[in-house]
Amino acid sequence: MVDRVGNKIDFWCQHGPEECYGNMIHACALDSNPPKTALEFISCCEGQENRTSDETFQKCAKEVGIKFEDLKHCSKTKGTVLQLENARKSDNVDYGWVPYITFNDKDDKYVSSDAEEHFKDVVCKLFADKPPKGCLPPMNKTNVTKA
Repeated sequence: MVDRVGNKIDFWCQHGPEECYGNMIHACALDSNPPKTALEFISCCEGQENRTSDETFQKCAKEVGIKFEDLKHCSKTKGTVLQLENARKSDNVDYGWVPYITFNDKDDKYVSSDAEEHFKDVVCKLFADKPPKGCLPPMNKTNVTKA
């Protein structure tokens, strides 16, 4: 939720200011890195005991090759703009639970629900015309010997 008073903008998150800070760091990761790297970073953070601490962000940034200092700088310089954009996107979706997954900013409750349990399958189906690498079947390597 966004609260505007004059030129001041405050974000209110379900789990408090720590969650808002984490959302901002994640938004910065998505804004300044390839999607795969950003999602690996976010996945790493979500797997930690304290998901929104600077220690977690530093550890996960290092693990995936992101500079934590860049994320921190982004959170202070353009984090609010990114957070507002994400809030706007959330306002355009009639979600009834979180996490609520959208693809290409399209609201589809059935796709979101299915993606929670079968994320890769949904991605591969939605992008079948130009599938990501992870959707392609593994290449069979056979050993050929000459007689």
